[in-house]
Amino acid sequence: MTINKKKFLASFLISFGFLFSCQTLSTSYLEGLKTGPNHPDLDFTNIQNLVAQGQCTQAMNDIVAYTTKFPTSPYSQSLSLLQNDCLVQSEQFETAANSLRQLVVYSIDRQPKIAAPAFLLLSYAYEGLGESDKSLAAALDAERLGAELPAHSRLGEVPARLAMLHSQMNDMTQAGIYLSRADDGIRVLRSQNPQIIGSVFWAKVYYQMGFKSLDQVDHQGISTAIQGLMAVQKFTLKSIEFNDPIWSARALNQLQKNYLNLWRLIEIPMMSNSPIWVQDEVKDQSQRSIWIFELEDLINQARLFQPHESHPQPPMTVDFFAFLNDLDGKALALASKSAKKNPLTKESLFLNSTLRPGHVYPTQFFPNEVESPNPTPSEENQ
Repeated sequence: MTINKKKFLASFLISFGFLFSCQTLSTSYLEGLKTGPNHPDLDFTNIQNLVAQGQCTQAMNDIVAYTTKFPTSPYSQSLSLLQNDCLVQSEQFETAANSLRQLVVYSIDRQPKIAAPAFLLLSYAYEGLGESDKSLAAALDAERLGAELPAHSRLGEVPARLAMLHSQMNDMTQAGIYLSRADDGIRVLRSQNPQIIGSVFWAKVYYQMGFKSLDQVDHQGISTAIQGLMAVQKFTLKSIEFNDPIWSARALNQLQKNYLNLWRLIEIPMMSNSPIWVQDEVKDQSQRSIWIFELEDLINQARLFQPHESHPQPPMTVDFFAFLNDLDGKALALASKSAKKNPLTKESLFLNSTLRPGHVYPTQFFPNEVESPNPTPSEENQ
């Protein structure tokens, strides 16, 4: 009995130790690991650093190599999370969504520190697929598990994302509340962590706060897409200012792509299978004018965050506003061509026609026309 008890106790401690390591090591995705140069977990830390630096191609190759080298590693869930992070970064949204759904189901009760960032990544994946309702639900789940998220995600990224999603759904009250939380959260994060001054860290944080994909937007969603982008583009512009070769460059590319997606929809004729397709050219031009007006609002808001010309401007910021000025010129040119051309109504034709009854002529009147009681200018001078 004594030997069996010892075996049972040893088995229990080993099992408990393994489970504890799983729970503890899973937080490495969020907090990083401190391992010695000969530690077998050093490969995992390298993978984590690659993902944080946006080097996803190398990271994905290393994940395959790591799982082959350590098939029973306690990092399996963390590796899955890192892998899905790479899939979202590379815009493989459908693959990421399928994988993340399985991950959150498995980890929601066992490893909430994995489930929380998985829900946040799932929100990005759903947005990339054009499923706004599911994206909002996933973001709310991430907010619910906010205590398991790192400070910059909890205080900045999640509220900014919820502000954008609520704005896109025309819930401006909730959008304003979450946008204020995001601004306050960044101020708290800066005040509590003055040692974090690296441009790479902040460039990535602001990029994540301002991320929005418009790849799936159609004519029906132009106005709501502009509202959503208007809520968070200031964060993307802030990321661009850091001029980081990875995250600022991604922010620049993403924001330019969003503007171009909107412009192509506004510029080209609406497809006949669109729910708001109109055969009337006048109505079509009227709707296009509304979209151009909304796009101009978005452009003007972006200009509010442009550094003053007296201050040195980072090259990426210069590039973006040069792009924006060019797009603005095209939009104004199209607006002049899309001016309303409404035909005269019967009433307007009657009022403005030279031949309408009641006009006074010096020499003669039309049949059945009576002389106007109002004197002509020549009569007044007599």
